[in-house]
Amino acid sequence: MFEYNFSVTIQLLTECIYFVTNTKNHMMDPLQINDFTPSRDRQKLLREQEVLDQVFQLLKAPFMPRQGVTEIGPLLSSLSDLSEGRNEVFKTMFQLCYSLLRYSQVSYRKNQEFLAEKFGQIQEQIGHDLLAEDTMTAVLHNNPKLLEKYVKTPHVERFVELIVIVKDYRFLDYLADLCVCRGEANKKVQELICNSVLSEKHRDILMETKLVRVAFFMHQLDLLAQMCQEQQYLAIDPPPERKLLNISQQLPAELVLKCMSDARLPCEVRASFARLMLHLHVVRGSPLNAIRHARLWTDIPVEVKLQSFSYKITSLEGYSDGGRARVGDQFATDVCPSFSFTKPILKNDAASVANNKLTYEMVTLAKALAQFGYYMFDNLLTLTENLLNIVDNSPYSPQTAHSVSQGMSMIHRVTQSMIGSGSRKLCDGPIMRNSEKSNIEDSGQAKESRQLLVKTKLTVAEILQVRFSGDYESSIRFQMIKNMPFQFVMDVRRDYRITMALSWFKKNFPCDENGVLSRTANINERMAHELYETIYQSKCGHELHLDCSDGQLLLAILMQVSLLEFG
Repeated sequence: MFEYNFSVTIQLLTECIYFVTNTKNHMMDPLQINDFTPSRDRQKLLREQEVLDQVFQLLKAPFMPRQGVTEIGPLLSSLSDLSEGRNEVFKTMFQLCYSLLRYSQVSYRKNQEFLAEKFGQIQEQIGHDLLAEDTMTAVLHNNPKLLEKYVKTPHVERFVELIVIVKDYRFLDYLADLCVCRGEANKKVQELICNSVLSEKHRDILMETKLVRVAFFMHQLDLLAQMCQEQQYLAIDPPPERKLLNISQQLPAELVLKCMSDARLPCEVRASFARLMLHLHVVRGSPLNAIRHARLWTDIPVEVKLQSFSYKITSLEGYSDGGRARVGDQFATDVCPSFSFTKPILKNDAASVANNKLTYEMVTLAKALAQFGYYMFDNLLTLTENLLNIVDNSPYSPQTAHSVSQGMSMIHRVTQSMIGSGSRKLCDGPIMRNSEKSNIEDSGQAKESRQLLVKTKLTVAEILQVRFSGDYESSIRFQMIKNMPFQFVMDVRRDYRITMALSWFKKNFPCDENGVLSRTANINERMAHELYETIYQSKCGHELHLDCSDGQLLLAILMQVSLLEFG
């Protein structure tokens, strides 16, 4: 009778999971239902009929004394008993309970609040492979109000404690997920995590780790990047009185650049270093403001050269570099390329997930370098052309391969210039292939690879500020980086052309300091044609094409993005 009751309980929990997820195939593993459309009516029914209350009672029952003629001890004395083989049935029951709770809250605010009020009980059972931590983070995911209201220091300390004890990178991911909500940093939770992870008690978790367990180390880097996102000063440069570990000193820009450029490391690790470089060292101060086209006549140069044109000096105001040690925009000429590709690097197959991830992070880094003013105008145009070649899906050609290699090398050189550490050779060996087989199905990897491809192309489009029609966020099912608030490359290019036109007028129609023309202006059709030739048909005019092919490559890539399958 005892075993029968357990089998009935497990079957009942399984049926509840099938019910709330509206799963027709009852042969499916109830713990592995990932893609389903939530039914709010069914979720509401579970809460209002107190099924969820009974689940929480069931999670406590094995540890409670049993009532009878004489009081009998509990079935389990502690959670550690669940690791014993004879208690496997309890572990299965607990996993089904937490899976049911997790499915019941998907996209349903009231159930999320109900579960958040039970975080105290859930937290006690974290770290025993019961899916308690998955349930907790699922409730908090993309939920800023619940994050600020319910996540306290004890919750963070519990995850950190489990990192020390279990050494499982999943708990690093849970902390990283708490740092950012809907693509934006949650400052309050970030501070809680920084105060715990970077304290003297726990700092060895992140810094005194040998590169033996590559996956664990990679997830450490991801957590650090999330902690630094949106210029969180407690992670980047904490005040001395807080006695927190200074990540900027422990991982200086020179070291991060060397690691993200080391082709001997797996692509996933290099992608994590590139992301850390972005949030720890590049995003400081304020981004460039909008280009202002108005200017004084006296400030207009008589001669305009592409290589010497500086939009940051003539056309920007109110820019702050956040106190960074900048060395100008000179490139280190003898730095080896970060990449050495001989074919187009963006593919949508399952085997290219890691490579696409690295490419996406490098393109995102290039976007930030442009956004925070590290490029001179001629380099910005070169970057644009190279980025278009990187994301182009056209058939392979040696010219495209050369442009791809140049593009990746340029991103590296600008980052090197930002650091100001001088020229140095970086290793340029063959990329190591990760010998470990992923547990994810090939179909899932292919889908992730397609999503990374789309994200990379749209990031390039954001650098160019090309406007798309349609709601891509819902189509590709992930949150895209928000559009920058200024027409970046397009505005700079327009500003350069305006400067060329004004310079032509100043040269052909000189005036004194009072603005009086030296001779009568006589603008005719010939002069208008000369002005057109100067701006659009001269060597400088042709260099302003974003792809050196009269916009044809840009148009082709926009068509590629439009025809992509976003599923």
